[in-house]
Amino acid sequence: MRLWLFGIILIFSLFSCRRILRRETIVEPNYKTVQFQSLTKPLSKKYRREKQKVCREFANSIIPEHDFSGMFLVAKENQIITERYSGYAHRKEKKKIAFDTPIHVASISKTITAVMTLKLVDEGLLDLDDLMVQYLPELPYQDVTIRMLLNHRSGIQYYGYFSYHHKRWDFRKPLTNKGIIQILAKYKLEQNFKTNQRFQYSNTNYALLASIIERIKKKPFHKVAEEMIFKPLKMNHSFIFQYPKQVDTVAQSYKEHYKIAPYEYLDGVYGDKNVYTTARDLLKFDQATYDLNFLSLPSRKEMFTGYSLDRRNRRDYGLGWRLVDFETGEKYFFHTGWWHGNTGCYISLRKERVTLICLSNKYSKRPFQLASLIPYFEPMPIDKIW
Repeated sequence: MRLWLFGIILIFSLFSCRRILRRETIVEPNYKTVQFQSLTKPLSKKYRREKQKVCREFANSIIPEHDFSGMFLVAKENQIITERYSGYAHRKEKKKIAFDTPIHVASISKTITAVMTLKLVDEGLLDLDDLMVQYLPELPYQDVTIRMLLNHRSGIQYYGYFSYHHKRWDFRKPLTNKGIIQILAKYKLEQNFKTNQRFQYSNTNYALLASIIERIKKKPFHKVAEEMIFKPLKMNHSFIFQYPKQVDTVAQSYKEHYKIAPYEYLDGVYGDKNVYTTARDLLKFDQATYDLNFLSLPSRKEMFTGYSLDRRNRRDYGLGWRLVDFETGEKYFFHTGWWHGNTGCYISLRKERVTLICLSNKYSKRPFQLASLIPYFEPMPIDKIW
């Protein structure tokens, strides 16, 4: 009888230890360099010529060099079809934007934070349905999961609003990710709606994800991003901006007519923004999302699954990606960004494996017209302009 009881206790103990080890033991993975392999033959001269003509017409019409500061790139797989660089990283110093000039991509950063989170899932250090309070126990939101942070269904308020109202933060110093957690824990702010009731885009979700990543990896977010994403993908001109440490070394952000867009107290928050990168580096990131050695098939499926279809049954949001899903079955994935004078759009056409990127460091809504190029590369019920 005693032997039988001992056997049951031993089995239960081993099972429990296995669950605990997933939480407490951090095995540092070897983030190997991802080698991209083309799935098709080189682009034909006819295909390249036709697509370059369309891209040139788009660029000349929408983002003319004399009135646009930024970068534009179109590629199929890892083969660049066209790219254009214009404007200034520092106008006063007459330093022009080039292929290796990192600029702030604002909320496009969320795609990278999402992939970092999903890679932790692949490593067994995290589960999408884990409760957020398992990693941020000081917060009052007991039923919010990692998945709900990723798909913006947590209901947690935007930090730009709750830090400003009632003077909850000293605006003379930068708000930080830790500061966001401190405010939420101290004031126990109500959610805008019940958890998972609906979609509401909130930068707070991705700032909290960055903090969760830091606690799991026990390293600063910028170091984790470098180890998990930038180095393995050879994104040599990409980094997480550290405010105010790097303000004098990065490309400036401009309003219209090259008026400098000043920094503010919200610039120290990362995860939701603060990735500086180039069009070529972003192409490398896009190509990596097809590689099973970089991201597992289950994680990729989760990332590109919509959770919040709008009333028109077209626009949706997955895990770190926006998507448009047409009734005819076609769909495309993208993310836009806007912070200070920086705007951008990054589109991934998964069927044809085409990447469209338009980034600007001088305020303009023109990058948001990038979707008008889609039907020239993949059949979509979008009107052709040229």
